[in-house]
Amino acid sequence: MDFNPAEIHDLTMDEIAGVITREEKEHLYRVIAENQEAFAIWRELHHALGPQQIQEAKESMRADDSLEIIRAVKQDKRKTYALRLVGIAAAVLLVAVGARQLFFQPAFKPIENNIVANEHKQIQLKLSNGKIVNLSNDVQQVQVGDVTLTSANKTLHYTAGDPIAGQSTLSVPIGKDYNVVLSDGTEIQLNSATTLTFPMQYTGSTREVHINGEAYLKVAPNGDKPFIVHLPHSSVRVLGTSFNVNTYDSGVVKVALVEGAISMKTGEGNTLLKPGYQLVSTSGKVAVVSRFDAEQVLGWRKGIYEFNDATLKEVCRILPRWYGVDVVMDNTAVGKRSFMGAIDRNKPLKVFLENLKASDDQVDYYFDNSGTLHFR
Repeated sequence: MDFNPAEIHDLTMDEIAGVITREEKEHLYRVIAENQEAFAIWRELHHALGPQQIQEAKESMRADDSLEIIRAVKQDKRKTYALRLVGIAAAVLLVAVGARQLFFQPAFKPIENNIVANEHKQIQLKLSNGKIVNLSNDVQQVQVGDVTLTSANKTLHYTAGDPIAGQSTLSVPIGKDYNVVLSDGTEIQLNSATTLTFPMQYTGSTREVHINGEAYLKVAPNGDKPFIVHLPHSSVRVLGTSFNVNTYDSGVVKVALVEGAISMKTGEGNTLLKPGYQLVSTSGKVAVVSRFDAEQVLGWRKGIYEFNDATLKEVCRILPRWYGVDVVMDNTAVGKRSFMGAIDRNKPLKVFLENLKASDDQVDYYFDNSGTLHFR
């Protein structure tokens, strides 16, 4: 793809200064994804220039001065790396942010050196009678007793005749996501490595499900039957609303409310949550309630995982879930290097790894004979 160096330099400065429009940003990322020379200009500017410097430069530099800016950037001796990983249709770009943790506040237990993937490969529904149905095929219809299961477009719909006792469990393996529409019309999107336990029909005064992993729920309104989501160490009670739950990290529960209202029950009592806010509970205790970034929290629904000032070790926690690969940090120092950006699950793992390697010469990787990914 042909490009205008002056345009790339100006758009990059607008991006760093925070004044770039969405359309300009999409255009910029498309060009740097398809042109290595354009990417080099973008990367070099990010390596050294902050928002204030960019604004000053925009006022003093002519449109054709990109080469002078690049020379100045190469002479900059600051140790902060600027790296941006962008998950877009054209490609995945990655940018480093340096070994310092500027804004990243770990709320999780320490991560082991070995990050192991789940061996389960199929989307499965285990019915209350013990029968297991494979839902991995794109389009299928299965009759199990009085239950008719229809799976299409990664979504399960079902109908049941007589009331069915017991709970069914839907399991989504690593590298996949899946949707289910419950008997009351509630829609649930499940992320990889997630299980949902639910009744095929609601016969009592409440509608209750159990979730372990990550899911986005759009609960069908029913004032007579509150909807209750049971999570490890807590539960969420709603009437009709949309929200995200995440229990991937042991002992940590995150609930982000998109619309409506929910009451989250923990060991410390009930906490009301407003739209636009996320509650983080650790071992049944409320840790923090704060506003959340929808792109970071909900990006997984489109196959995008965003992270901000996360160490490589933290970033690699997503790889087993999304790509089914075990990860080992041979070099602990490399694992502590920090990054911000996003991973596009729709792109091959190698795209992410090669851009990571190209953007930071301190990072290298290899696969051993068993297929385990090592960072050295």
